[in-house]
Amino acid sequence: MVCLCTVTGGMKADYFLTACQTIEEGSSDESKGKPKNAEPKITLLLIERQPGVITTRLPLQGHDCSATAYVVFRNVKVHKSMVVGKPKEGFKDTMKNFNQVFFFFFLSSVHYVMYVMERFGIICTAVGLAKVCVEEAVKYSQSRKTFGKDLVEHQAIRHKLAEMTARTMACHAYLENVAYRLKLNPLGYDASLVKDVALLKVNATRTLEFCAREASHIFGGRSYVKYGRAGKIERIYRDVRALAIYGGAEEIMLDLAVKQAKL
Repeated sequence: MVCLCTVTGGMKADYFLTACQTIEEGSSDESKGKPKNAEPKITLLLIERQPGVITTRLPLQGHDCSATAYVVFRNVKVHKSMVVGKPKEGFKDTMKNFNQVFFFFFLSSVHYVMYVMERFGIICTAVGLAKVCVEEAVKYSQSRKTFGKDLVEHQAIRHKLAEMTARTMACHAYLENVAYRLKLNPLGYDASLVKDVALLKVNATRTLEFCAREASHIFGGRSYVKYGRAGKIERIYRDVRALAIYGGAEEIMLDLAVKQAKL
């Protein structure tokens, strides 16, 4: 039995692309139950939903529409034709996923290739949501009155808005730089992009976390109420940790960037 935790979209999925440890037939020592002159290798398998594939929905802090599931494979058999890529090279293909993913679609013998930047997509989401925090905070501070004047007229609030804007725009500029380089190198041949995407992901999610917190302070108690005037801020505040974790947590990204810089 194999268990997979926090599989995004697991409740709705008909197929599960799974990295599995595989050993060639006849390479094990049956008397001891251990591999003989062979170590388990990672192979990507496309597993179809079938009896033995059990999914259970997980209650999440945020991302309610993601249908995230706890997945169990119990006595599931997979035909060799469902191997994705080459056997034993699943780890390499998985690592490609985080910076450049290749999805292959076959339709009427036509081969379509769609490139998807996973971490870059997370970065775009984080920067976009940071802008939402700034915009919502500005609109609210211009309409809310305290002590006889608009909230935005208080120096402390103006400083918050200025800091939020500065961090968000700096992040957006870095994003534009990386986006342009990705356009010039659609297949990811520029090795320095791995480092910059990793650093930018950390910077973008930390910026979003800062902006969500500051916007929450500007809205005050309203930001603790779902679906109200500060409903967007309340939701972003819950979702920000997911953006910081999936696709590579901050610590992994920082370590990756330093390794890529060969320091």
